[in-house]
Amino acid sequence: MATQLLSERRLNIWFKGVSWRLLDISQAKTMGLICLFVSTMFSTTPTFGQSPNFETGPYLDEQAYLEELSANSVDVPPESAIGLTRSIELHISDQVEGNCWTNMSSVQARMRAELERSGIAVYEEPLAFRTVFSPVLYVVVLGYRTSQGSCVASASAQLLYNGSERWGNLAATGRIFSIHGRRELWAKAIVFNSSGNLNEQALSTVQEWVDTLTADIIQARRDEVVSQMLEQWDFTKPMTQVDFDAFVKNFQGDEMR
Repeated sequence: MATQLLSERRLNIWFKGVSWRLLDISQAKTMGLICLFVSTMFSTTPTFGQSPNFETGPYLDEQAYLEELSANSVDVPPESAIGLTRSIELHISDQVEGNCWTNMSSVQARMRAELERSGIAVYEEPLAFRTVFSPVLYVVVLGYRTSQGSCVASASAQLLYNGSERWGNLAATGRIFSIHGRRELWAKAIVFNSSGNLNEQALSTVQEWVDTLTADIIQARRDEVVSQMLEQWDFTKPMTQVDFDAFVKNFQGDEMR
């Protein structure tokens, strides 16, 4: 029962994050299929189009459901949740002026190679669903060349996924408020300078970050709850946004025939 309620609660949160990204799809039939598609992916029943109190299921009322949910919920902190990462959408932003950083492609190739070597698939195109299993890694480098000719830069890395929070319940507040946004799983930042360019520092920095990130992921996978979740949701490959758009387009075409 505990595992069932945990999966129901967590997957509901991730589905809400997904539905928030799909609000531009207005056709009811299309959305219905998308909900069914997401339901199949996450092995859960989405909330779209259901009655407000369907989640009470076999319980007498919402209060009974909330008490059971509270008693059987398990919180997964970011330092443990990072162990759920199976693939990463990688983005590197070069905002350095004055020819201070010229090897961004080498940095990106190094990061991809090290992550793939550790068993983490890397995508350089947008994923359709940025879940905790397939978050996005943003690396941003900002810098410039000073009047004295030296280079200064700051670099940051953030591992994020789309999530949501739900506040209130029908029994106490009459409405349920959902807040959607990006959640941070892991982050690093550094400031460095050089009398020449910043290529060497950038390469060594991302190497250290990737080593730390992969070590943190592997360590977190030893967590009992994380291990149970990885076993229960054994995803093999995330869907890219291009593939998902093609899926929706094909379905709409079939409906028009």
